Amino acid sequence: MPRPLRILTLLLGLVLITAAALDLITLQQRADRIRATGVPVSAGVLHPSTRNHHELTVEYSLGAHTYRTDLTEIGWSSPSAGRGERLTLTVDPDHPSDATAPGLVSAPWWRGGYLGVGTLGLTVLVATLWGWLRTPHGDPMIVVPGPLTHPAPAWADRADSTVLGLILFPNDAQPPRDEVLPARRRTAQTSEICCVPFQQTRLSLGDVVQVDPNGYAGAVITPSGRTTFALLTARSADAPDVHALARDFPGTVVEDLGPGRYAVAAPEDQAHQLHTTIQRWEQEARASYRSPLSPNPDTTPLT
Repeated sequence: MPRPLRILTLLLGLVLITAAALDLITLQQRADRIRATGVPVSAGVLHPSTRNHHELTVEYSLGAHTYRTDLTEIGWSSPSAGRGERLTLTVDPDHPSDATAPGLVSAPWWRGGYLGVGTLGLTVLVATLWGWLRTPHGDPMIVVPGPLTHPAPAWADRADSTVLGLILFPNDAQPPRDEVLPARRRTAQTSEICCVPFQQTRLSLGDVVQVDPNGYAGAVITPSGRTTFALLTARSADAPDVHALARDFPGTVVEDLGPGRYAVAAPEDQAHQLHTTIQRWEQEARASYRSPLSPNPDTTPLT
């Protein structure tokens, strides 16, 4: 579940639980008020509670008059009383239709709705928290705050500077991020990429790019001919051996960005064969990838 939706779901659960708690508190306060000034009365049960109806309908006499009222339970334990049984109530003499008994208070039937509201809120809250707990905190699908860096660039010995790649997410699903790309400065306005980009798959190892005054990579001036693949592998025993790509496809470069993140640069004559292998991994649910060679490019960067 996306983080914004998870937060909204948690807030919904908390709102429902709070609403139910406030309703329960007001019912308890109503019962306390009646007990403070009320008088004891014996009442007969006309209609007992059922599985889905947490109320008792009772009838009693006060003075020369007979009253009938519905008692709603206070709490999560259904009132237990059968038809014809007797209950001792406390009745407000100034408002004789207001009565209370242990765990019960007179109120409109809909006031018992806090039971369903509270249960729904608790279910939403527990389900959302359970989903969050089941998500590994180091899972590569979780966005890591701050710029993405390359701790072990492929051409570390050549790099003498860095350029930035600006990552924009469709529909502003996440704030823009930077990818810090080790590079070798060629001129004041151009640099050669010395790593395999992960989020900027339009760029590749060895590309010479235009650099704007803010240090961001722009147009590719001299392409290297390599194709970039960004991979996220499954965190299980079924995870593919991404490093084997460098052995199986000569000239391929693999950067391990961890955990489960890999940036792969394939030479022009190996790119399509390597792409077939990576596609198979995705079809087997062992990895997901982004690449200019993808038949249905997803514009959402991997994070």
